[in-house]
Amino acid sequence: MSDFEKNEYVHYPPFRPSLRGCVCRDARLAASLYTCCANAFFSISDNIYRSLVCRDCDTALSDLFEEIAERDLEQLRTLGELFLALSAADGQKTTRYPYFKRSACPSRCQDTPAASALWERRRNIDCFETLMGRTEDRVVRSVFSKLLSTERLLCHRLEAVCNS
Repeated sequence: MSDFEKNEYVHYPPFRPSLRGCVCRDARLAASLYTCCANAFFSISDNIYRSLVCRDCDTALSDLFEEIAERDLEQLRTLGELFLALSAADGQKTTRYPYFKRSACPSRCQDTPAASALWERRRNIDCFETLMGRTEDRVVRSVFSKLLSTERLLCHRLEAVCNS
């Protein structure tokens, strides 16, 4: 069997263009996605507000933040990435999003799981800080504030592991 025949049966994954690239090329897509993104942010804040009003505020907040951390963190991050991509495509200048401005891990720790977890935590912190600066909604800002404090605490713990 020739090399060509062997390669004939190889299935490559379909090409998936980046969200930022798609949005920059298609203004209608950008407008529709921006509306969906705004609606998603408003629905998140509405759900948070309703849960705060329906329950005792002290327990509601702690329960809510635990629930968000367990269930909705990935959705919030994806929504944030979409929001930032759309803002860049719309010509708006993003206030913060310095992926590479953070200090690196110590060299003895660079290829460990702690180093990759630390990089991910720093990325989350940058994303949450950016999103917090982009929204005026008081409830959404308080959610991002709580998520930021949790991520910073975890980041400090991981830095201690890397430095030891």
